[in-house]
Amino acid sequence: MKDCKAATRLMSKQLDTPLTSRERLTLRFHLLLCGACRRCEKQFQLLHRAGEHFNQAPPRNDKNDPPGSS
Repeated sequence: MKDCKAATRLMSKQLDTPLTSRERLTLRFHLLLCGACRRCEKQFQLLHRAGEHFNQAPPRNDKNDPPGSS
């Protein structure tokens, strides 16, 4: 892998689509050598899970709720 920038692109991509075998191997090798990217990957995963959780929450209709009903 050329650099951390390319690694972060792959980390982001893998959250949405499967990586090719080569991409997966390249990313894993980079993560073995780079502690900063390992931390970055954990942060990507945390943000992705938080986003999924937020999307599952029922929508709020604050305009029609009476004051103090929250």
